[in-house]
Amino acid sequence: MKKVILPYKVGMALQFLQKELDEDLLYKFENLLSHFKTSTKYKQPIQDKINTIVKYVRNNKENRVNYYLALKYGYEIDQSKEEILLEKYNIAAKGFQNNKDTEYNLGYIKGIRDALTILKYEVKGINLKQK
Repeated sequence: MKKVILPYKVGMALQFLQKELDEDLLYKFENLLSHFKTSTKYKQPIQDKINTIVKYVRNNKENRVNYYLALKYGYEIDQSKEEILLEKYNIAAKGFQNNKDTEYNLGYIKGIRDALTILKYEVKGINLKQK
């Protein structure tokens, strides 16, 4: 069986939870479900990641099957072009804010924005205002 491809946000949440929680908890979905939305046991960012996984699995049967296949056989994280650009942009912005390689990071940020303008492409969080 080959690896399952999970949406970016779901894959990142699962990757995080696999490091933070017991593997058995991830297989017993009803346990995760009991901590959906608000939990006295888990705080942020674990709570947010649990919510992401629960919403994905509850959405439809295919997602439920993919979730368990990902746990059993492994998974790859799918990223859209927008998600890749936003991730790179945020890394550069964080570096700029932390005064690390400010000239490089500012150029990187400007380069991404210029490329999006040239291509007449909008990405939420970069050149499209979030509502």
